[in-house]
Parts: sequence; C-alpha cells; structure tokens
Amino acid sequence: MKVGDRSDWPPATASEIVERVPPGNQPRVEPAAFPGGHSLFDTMFVALHGNLTPHPWRDPLFAESDAYSLFTARSAAMGWLASPSSGASHGIWAMNDAGQDPGLQYSPPRVAWFQTALTQPFPPEQPLPVQAFLACAGDVIAHIGTLDLQAVHLLVPSPVPIVGPSAPSHSAAFSALWSARSWFADRNPESMTSVQVTLDGGQNPLMHSASPKAFRWMQMIKQDIFSCDTLSLAYEDAVVLEPGIADGLWVGPGYHRATFAGTLVEWSLDAVGWLAACLTDAVHKYGVNTPLLIAASPTVRNSW
Repeated sequence: MKVGDRSDWPPATASEIVERVPPGNQPRVEPAAFPGGHSLFDTMFVALHGNLTPHPWRDPLFAESDAYSLFTARSAAMGWLASPSSGASHGIWAMNDAGQDPGLQYSPPRVAWFQTALTQPFPPEQPLPVQAFLACAGDVIAHIGTLDLQAVHLLVPSPVPIVGPSAPSHSAAFSALWSARSWFADRNPESMTSVQVTLDGGQNPLMHSASPKAFRWMQMIKQDIFSCDTLSLAYEDAVVLEPGIADGLWVGPGYHRATFAGTLVEWSLDAVGWLAACLTDAVHKYGVNTPLLIAASPTVRNSW
C-alpha cells in the first residue's frame, strides 16, 4: 500500500482516541499577538538528537568554523538570513544562537541546536519555513560530520491569529505544502519509517480539542508522504526529549500534548520538516494560535 492510501477509512471515532492528562488546573491562554509586527513568540528553534561522527579531517579544537558561523553563512548563501543593514526587511530569519553539546548526557544525545527569530509574522495562508530551517541545520551538520539522526526537537512560532468570519482559510498554506509532494516521489520503498510526532501546546488547552479534527483532516488529504494512522492525547505516549526548551520562548511548560503516529516516506530532516509544517498548519487550522513544541522520532527507536 502506498503511503497515504487509506484502506481503513473511516477514521477512528472520538471514543477511540485516548485522552488522559495530568490532574491540575488548565489555565486559559490568549492567542499570540504581534504588536508592531513582532512578538515574543517569533522564535524558531531546532535541536538534532542522535550520534555524530566528526569528519576525520576536521578538528573541532582548531576549526575556523562552528555551528553558529556555519548556520549564519549557509542561511546567507540561500537568501534566508536577514541582513542587519536591511533592518530585517529582507530574509526569513535573523540569527540568535547555535551550539553543540559534546559531553552532555542526554538520551538520545543532543548533537547540535540552532535558534533564529522570524523577521516578520507569517500569516495563516503561508506555511512556516520549517523545511528551509531544517535543511539549513542539516547542511551545517553535514559540514561537521556524519549524523545518525534519532530525534528532532523543534519549536515553531504562531502565525498571525485568525480573527473573525472573514479570516483567511488555510487552504493556501497547505496548497504550498501539497504542491511540494512530488519532491518525495520515487523514493526507495524500504526507506518508509514508522514515526511518532508529538505536538505540545504547552498551557494552551485548545490543543486537545483541535488535535482530533486535525487528525481526521490528515487522514482525508491525498498525499504519499505521511500516512497518519493514530492519535493519542495520553500524556505517557508523548515523545519527550531532553533538555527542554525555555518556557519563555513559548507557552510552556509542556502540558497539552497530542501524538500523531504513522508511516513517513523516509526518516530525514527533509521529510520531518514537511510533516512538521503540515501538522502545524493542521492544528492552526482548528484554532491553536500559539507556538508549538514538536518532538519527532522513529517508532522503533535505537538503543540510546
């Protein structure tokens, strides 16, 4: 069966979707706003987890480059970096920070991380530049060594809040993602991988009401990149990666989580970027207008 073909339609009913959340209060969260074109919630962050084998010709103690300088250079070369001289009017993101974590004990190990700030809020009709962001991170790591990727930890900002009956639909955003599906055509069938992707809405309770709707939408769309098979709102089913991300960068700490599981056309930053952008658009479609923390990993995990 091709990825995306649904032989088990119709999808699960509400009673088949597990929902168990920790006890406690569920605070209300207002949608993120962008006064003057920016907000505190404009950060994009990614951490790559796995095992990195450095290139034998590159000694990190004497190398002229590091994760920060390489990400900056690659972003500039691709036209994604905002130039300080332009007043952030050009480019997609401005560089904040980046680094590597040699010697720190996490499971799976965190290899490197990158943090940027979008130069302007993205309206709902445009997909967030997640694929470009992960592609840049992947190019940097490939410059440093060979990565056995075991998990991806990603923070994405909110789009402009949807307000009123005249608010734009998300069809345009998904159309851009859907039109890019041919990039994944003719891939090795043996590369298909079972994955779990957890979207954490932090203190935003709308995540739990939006996720079942997003799940059914993911099952209905015609594409061969990700077959969305199950959804769990169970706290213990979530993919949790350490270290965490500072609560001040989103609406943390983590609390309202939804874990989507299925088959991805391949386990790569390219495919994970597409899936993360698609799932983000799906939950935004149903009202989640705050930043999301995303954790993705293969379902059958390596021995960390």
